[in-house]
Amino acid sequence: MEVTRSVVDADLVADLARLSIVEYGADAPVADVAHLEWKFLRDPAGPAYADSLVERNGGGVSELVGRIVYEPRIMLSSAGQRRAVNPIDLLIHPEFRSPRAFLQLMRRLREHEDIDLVYLSPNDTSAPLYERVLKFAQVGTFALTGTPLHPERVLAEQLPRWLHPLAKLGGAGWRGVNRLATSGAGRGIELSDEAPDAEALDRLAEGVVSESRWVGARDHRFHQWRFHDGPRFRYRVRYAWLAGELVGYVAARIADFDGLRACVIVDCITDGSKERRVARALLADTFRWATREDADLIAALSFGDGRLTRSLQRFPLLRVPRRFVPQQAPVLAEWTGAVSGDGVPQLSLTLADMDVF
Repeated sequence: MEVTRSVVDADLVADLARLSIVEYGADAPVADVAHLEWKFLRDPAGPAYADSLVERNGGGVSELVGRIVYEPRIMLSSAGQRRAVNPIDLLIHPEFRSPRAFLQLMRRLREHEDIDLVYLSPNDTSAPLYERVLKFAQVGTFALTGTPLHPERVLAEQLPRWLHPLAKLGGAGWRGVNRLATSGAGRGIELSDEAPDAEALDRLAEGVVSESRWVGARDHRFHQWRFHDGPRFRYRVRYAWLAGELVGYVAARIADFDGLRACVIVDCITDGSKERRVARALLADTFRWATREDADLIAALSFGDGRLTRSLQRFPLLRVPRRFVPQQAPVLAEWTGAVSGDGVPQLSLTLADMDVF
């Protein structure tokens, strides 16, 4: 077997989809050609590239048996701009899966031209391989915040059946308390589904990066691509306006979350001078929508302390204790190239900065 590196094109997308079908089935997002073309061919940060593990048969024909894709990301802070990659879609064909194949495929994980940062959040299965075998440094873990809308469903496996009616009654009371607590949130804030123009989005995004932590660029091109153009997932994006000025937005979708119907908040951006007021209005609106959608819970993941993540840590979202978190969600990150000696990367991330799944 050999490893080749190439920019992802339409032909490689088709090969990646075929490999994914073996592991995940034809209905999985990573087996959907249209979804992969959107992810890898239309990213405004630039072209994605991949390391491919190839097996050649006796006739010289090559077969893709493993892959990892490097999705580009522009990171910004008050110190300037850095180019980053987020390694995603790691997969090795079951017939060729071995520690040797993994090491062969991953040997260039740190080798990227014109890239300053590599960051990722592997699942609990692959995280030990990155940390112990590849010696990748963990810089922290994603924080899970959320609120149960139907505690009786969320706690169904933990509670004896005779307590389910009581939990259901408690859930109704909890939703009532939340409706009352959020009923007056954001007075004077106008909420709309209509996307703002590029100038308004760029002006809002500039405020998010005026701090020391590195955050992913959120200009109008990224916003349109990430939340509106994808063929597979549909996001509900609500925009907040005050006196005719865009002061924030929240992006969310309904998804399966550990077997539950969840309203997942992917991003919540607010104007710094009105952060608390705008965040309350957007989160209250999301709570009402999730209730109408009969979601079991609302959930959000965030990493780092800054303007980008503070909105995802406000009521009605509550910090979920680590013992109740289904995946540990570590964040691994390293500076590379000319900035490899800059110490531990100080990042702020939300799900908008990660893979789409």
